[in-house]
Amino acid sequence: MSDWHLVRRGACADFIDRLEQRGFSAVSEGQGAVLHGSVAVADVLHPVRIEVGRRFPFHPPRVVPEASVPRSWHRERDGAMCLYAVGDRDGLPWLDVDDFLHLVSRWFEQTMTGWTADSPDLDLERYFDPVDDHRLVVYSDLDPLVNGYIRLRVKPHIIEVLGPGSVPRRQKHRNRLFGFVLDLGEPAKPPSTWEHITELVAEDVIRGIERAIRERRISMLLLRYARNGTPAVLAVQTTATRTGILLRSYPSASAAHDTLRLRAGLTAEVLTAKSVCVIGAGALGSFICDLLVRAGVGHLTIRDADIVRPGNLIRHLVGGEHVGLNKATAVRGTLQQRPYCGTIITAIPDPLTEPDNIPGLFAQFDLIIDATADASVSEMLAAGARALTSRFLSACLQDDGRVVRVDVIPPLNGKTLPDVSEPRQSATADSVYEGGCGSPVSQTPAFAVTQAAALTVRHAIGLLTGSPVRPAGEAHTYHGHPGD
Repeated sequence: MSDWHLVRRGACADFIDRLEQRGFSAVSEGQGAVLHGSVAVADVLHPVRIEVGRRFPFHPPRVVPEASVPRSWHRERDGAMCLYAVGDRDGLPWLDVDDFLHLVSRWFEQTMTGWTADSPDLDLERYFDPVDDHRLVVYSDLDPLVNGYIRLRVKPHIIEVLGPGSVPRRQKHRNRLFGFVLDLGEPAKPPSTWEHITELVAEDVIRGIERAIRERRISMLLLRYARNGTPAVLAVQTTATRTGILLRSYPSASAAHDTLRLRAGLTAEVLTAKSVCVIGAGALGSFICDLLVRAGVGHLTIRDADIVRPGNLIRHLVGGEHVGLNKATAVRGTLQQRPYCGTIITAIPDPLTEPDNIPGLFAQFDLIIDATADASVSEMLAAGARALTSRFLSACLQDDGRVVRVDVIPPLNGKTLPDVSEPRQSATADSVYEGGCGSPVSQTPAFAVTQAAALTVRHAIGLLTGSPVRPAGEAHTYHGHPGD
């Protein structure tokens, strides 16, 4: 037997032994064990079955009540308790037997009181058998569609809610479905059958829906509900049978802009009112723009006079369809097609060469980011920032990506970042060139570009929200040193 199997078997044996010390009796079953015993809640004993399966210790034991308990939240379709959320599994907490049994006792206590202090777990679909279809149901604002029929379009990977519509006598189109939107309010218990749904909806509404299901005029319900005031939606497939209405759950998700913004970060609301100008829409600038849009910046201006060449694509945000177009325009077009984009984006296909434009530039934007790698532009911006008592960010990669640098200019504490780059060498036989370019092609890899963009946007958000990351910026070197 390998050491790996000995480790797993030892963990299983230790867990079972500690449960037996607390009054549980164990029997072997296949590759695991089943233990029977009881946990006490307010002097009442609740018998349970604990199954230690083949995935233990890296998956929690399965715990099933052995006596009838009320229908409740946090219970699997097969009757087992749901004790650990995915985010609560660090350190394999079930290996602490006392903590594990305390959680089982708490489950009974909360089940008897209706989980009144529960977090708003918005996963009603888990209480239904899933559909065989792999598609995700995608919806946006359902408020105007409640208590009405809807049209849905079937795509290869999603089923998309199109909007309201009259229901046909019979569904005829393979790529078109029809359904109904119901509001269940805030259920005290998780519904898992048609009968449970009927308990939550007015009788006259239910009669019309059931008739449409039996006549095969609709095949899906979108059920709005809430838990602790947090709204969600459950999508179910409806099938009429001899004994009733069978419901199976679809995975579903909102495509509404407010939902997409949930993952933008805690500063998204503040950034909505901010305007940023990124000068330079090359590899680094393009990803800076993308991350600013994802973060929720309200207004973004992109300035660059260059065009996209095929060789740019390996480390640029835009795709091959933009080859030959202006870089600033191409980045704007790419970002505006993203569903998460709520930013007003302006593209300026002109270089920044005129010193007279600098005062107006600093007056117009909350922050300027220089991603040009052009010393003349950087020096002009630095002189303007000092004269106008303003500030900008300069982002660059040096030594073929081995140095990542973001400078706050002028720095908040009056100090500047040290130079961490190695002395530059003159062009050698190792340099590579591309037709149409007089300078060697930079060998900076794409991963260095995205790292530099992320670091730049971290500092940009800090300045825009009044919480600078570091007063002078940040510089990192990745030169290899044998033996270190």
